[in-house]
Amino acid sequence: KAALIRVGERDAEYTFRTPVGHTGKPRASSIGSCGRQQSYALRRTPVTDPAGPPWAALMGYAGEALVREVLAEMGYTVEKCVLPEDLVYSGHIDDLLIGLDLDQWTLWDNKVRGAYGMRVLIRDGLPLGDPQMWVQMQLYMLALGLSQCMLTIVPHDLSIMKREVKSYKLDADPLIHRILIKAG
Repeated sequence: KAALIRVGERDAEYTFRTPVGHTGKPRASSIGSCGRQQSYALRRTPVTDPAGPPWAALMGYAGEALVREVLAEMGYTVEKCVLPEDLVYSGHIDDLLIGLDLDQWTLWDNKVRGAYGMRVLIRDGLPLGDPQMWVQMQLYMLALGLSQCMLTIVPHDLSIMKREVKSYKLDADPLIHRILIKAG
């Protein structure tokens, strides 16, 4: 937690390149979505309001960058990883980790969630708290031949998450939540 607080207090600037284009494959993060959403993605249906920046994606990239710094400061070895291109689905893997409490290479994925989504994940865990996220991680572990995944979930708004933890008497830190998942 101390490493998270130090990074959160640091003045940092990040530049992100958002992926552009379609692979023509379903995304691992979308498997489990409704058929309509998958159809729109595969048919490259135009976005109805493309004027605004992709705020949700940018929040995800920013959260990922911050947590990556924290994990490296804590002593994890963090390495980039890319999915094999011959898969029937596409996606983005944040990184691989090893060190500290992880004795083998582990898939790492960071998620940024609103208070409700984070509360459900803390309360119910996976796969119950978010079956779609659980399927995504299982697909990534299978593709890479890994046996475990570490998810970090950070809130969009820390002040709201502090209230959630207190109101719902959650046994968790409002700053970040970690879930370890085994393959299978």
